[in-house]
Amino acid sequence: MFKIFSKVTLVLFSIAISSNFAISQTLTTEQKLLDFEYLISHIKSSYGPLEYKTQKRIVNIDKLITRFKSKIIKTHTNGDFYYTIKEFVSSFRDGHFSARIPTSQRASLPIRVDWVKGKVLIHVAAPIVDKIKLSKGDELLKFNNKPVKSIVNKLKKYVGTGSKQTETRWATWLISVRPGSIVPVPSGNVTLTIKLKSSGKIVKVKTKWKVSGEFLDEKEEFLKQNKNLQSFSDNSELNFNPIENLSIATQFEDLGEKFAEINYACSPNTRITIPKKATIIMQKPFVAYYYPTKKGNVGYLRIPHYSFGASSKIVFENYAYAVNELEKHTVALVIDQDHNCGGQVSFLGNIFGLFINRPVENALFRLVANKSEYISMKKYIKNSNSNIIGFDVWNNFLSHIKEAWLAGKHLTNKISLQRIYPNQRTRYTKPIVVLTDEISGSGGDAFPALMQGYNRAKIIGTRTSGLGGSVSSIPNLPFSQISVSLTRTLFYHPNGKAIENNGVTPDLPYTITPKDFNGGYVKYRKFYTKKALGLL
Repeated sequence: MFKIFSKVTLVLFSIAISSNFAISQTLTTEQKLLDFEYLISHIKSSYGPLEYKTQKRIVNIDKLITRFKSKIIKTHTNGDFYYTIKEFVSSFRDGHFSARIPTSQRASLPIRVDWVKGKVLIHVAAPIVDKIKLSKGDELLKFNNKPVKSIVNKLKKYVGTGSKQTETRWATWLISVRPGSIVPVPSGNVTLTIKLKSSGKIVKVKTKWKVSGEFLDEKEEFLKQNKNLQSFSDNSELNFNPIENLSIATQFEDLGEKFAEINYACSPNTRITIPKKATIIMQKPFVAYYYPTKKGNVGYLRIPHYSFGASSKIVFENYAYAVNELEKHTVALVIDQDHNCGGQVSFLGNIFGLFINRPVENALFRLVANKSEYISMKKYIKNSNSNIIGFDVWNNFLSHIKEAWLAGKHLTNKISLQRIYPNQRTRYTKPIVVLTDEISGSGGDAFPALMQGYNRAKIIGTRTSGLGGSVSSIPNLPFSQISVSLTRTLFYHPNGKAIENNGVTPDLPYTITPKDFNGGYVKYRKFYTKKALGLL
């Protein structure tokens, strides 16, 4: 009798423990609101573009808070809350201001698609899907019998970035790949209506979501597996530098899987077919070559980002070598900065120095001005390497922050970084065109802005993303552990216009066509070659 009683008691006790554990994993309304208020406090104190967004009527912070507070109270699950926060952050239309949900779960379909001149085209697909052979260039018309463009519009609310073109492109990529860190993870069967490029025939393809990764929760096992979830000590000071980080590379990590356009983002490789008679200078750590035309050789140089970390010195030496070769052998240069995801201001300045013949001012910044920023900046100066930029510059920033803070201003006045000087060993002196697109952001906005602003190059392509500030992490939201990156500054085009939500407008507009998409971008190459030679 005693043994039976003990077993029953143990079972009941175990059930009670399990139930309490499960309950403890569900966020209460109070915890959700505390997380929300914690996020709001950081926005109001440290979000650099807040006044700018308000003045441009992009955001009405008080109305936004009221609306989303009501939505949060009505959420029933952790997932509902997570994606409400995601939608709230996306409302700021700032690609640097991002919330990443603490889950590795994702769903994917056996196709990958892209937005090409108003159409959703398949870029890659499994060899056979539902007994039908799909090819690059096939057009996706409907998703579960709904117009595919309506699906794009629904996904946009989780994207929120600097320009509408960029939002559309990102949302299109999310049609067939749904990382739980960005959007809710679907499951079940899917019906795709597709127009085949080869025959013009419209077919219906049935497939299903492939779901992988950890379910959306905060269980101890999940937290252990996700070492990238940073604690307060990880975030607060190591990433403080208020202007150095102009990168959006982490956003592409969420999509994860290797497929055409995403694989090209931040990539040193080229998606543009290399001419057959081209002379290759190098293919690693980036692509550089030149090719013959009737007016002389035209050079091609790929710049995928400005964030090479410990390899920066070696990579820069490769760029210096490539530029030297291009200077000797070409009459004009094409810099391919499409899909550039930014990086470090200092490296960007070094690269820019390879193309100028006189000292110029670096980008102008406005920094958040409050007590916290002042103290953090002071500590940063004390602990940083004095040879990176120079204590005179940082101390100048410190005085500007203090002055603006004591005057009750949210931001400092515009402050110039150190001047950028021409490289003393080598530089390119001939005409240049720079290729940009809506996936070029942050540092990918800054470089073409400098090249255009100082009349060093003509910009070809579409408007850049419009991510006009530097970014750093804040401590994770305490109860949900949602990780947040916050824009701390605003930076400006040399013409004085804010980059945020504006980007860089090309001098010579060009929109990628289905013919480019399906044919190795040969038409694109012919266009920019003609424009580069026209500068001679």
